[in-house]
Amino acid sequence: MVFWTGLGRQRRQEGFALSEIIQAVHLVRKQLWRKIQSEGLLDNALDLLMAIDLYNHVIGFFDRAVLYAVQGYESPD
Repeated sequence: MVFWTGLGRQRRQEGFALSEIIQAVHLVRKQLWRKIQSEGLLDNALDLLMAIDLYNHVIGFFDRAVLYAVQGYESPD
């Protein structure tokens, strides 16, 4: 939490738009899913279920990351 709020605050001070921060976090999440696909983790049904479970956890993590980054971005100095 502290990392993401600090990142949001820092990016605001650097002049980044809020939409750029959200897009950057989304791209990291997307790249992680591509890595999962390229490593052959979706080869059979059990692997697919485990990958989907992992992805659901990743989605939750990055959703919270965006929330905290936005809070940091919008917080007063």
